[in-house]
Amino acid sequence: MYNTIRNNISYNNKSHGIMLHEKSDFNVIENNTVSGNVSGIALWRSSNNIVRNNTVKDNRHGVRANMASNKNTVQNNNISGSALYGVYFYDKANSNLVNNNTFDGNKVGVYVKSDQNEISKNILTNNGVGIYFQDTALNNKLAQNQIKQSKIYGIYTKVKSQVSNILGINELYRNRKDVMGMVDIAN
Repeated sequence: MYNTIRNNISYNNKSHGIMLHEKSDFNVIENNTVSGNVSGIALWRSSNNIVRNNTVKDNRHGVRANMASNKNTVQNNNISGSALYGVYFYDKANSNLVNNNTFDGNKVGVYVKSDQNEISKNILTNNGVGIYFQDTALNNKLAQNQIKQSKIYGIYTKVKSQVSNILGINELYRNRKDVMGMVDIAN
């Protein structure tokens, strides 16, 4: 790893709490508290990073990755109170892993508009929507998550029926509606 951003408090910034920008690859962001920002932690054209053990709360987006931010790991974070998305993957943020996080009280826990990401072993509680797949999301894997007490949907998907995402075994309970939208289910 090239750099480690550790044990910081970043709050009430006009833009990002912590940002890796343009080819900031192979870094670790850990044990930080980030709150009150547009994006708590932002990855822009940055790959192979590890975002772990952070408290990310009351931001517009908790952890955001876009513009070819690939092969990043978002793991063991507590992400809560995001006005829009707890984790937000879009614009070719592909092949990322979201694993072992807790999401609580976000508008959307995890929003995916990219390909080949794995979302596994997370606990999503009391979000508006637990996990949202946008219509261009391809070949993503969703498995071994607990999605509960979502105010609207546990899983919402806008993907077309010919698009393939793998929804493995997940626990969905006490959501207003567990799954909504057009979806291909493969095991």
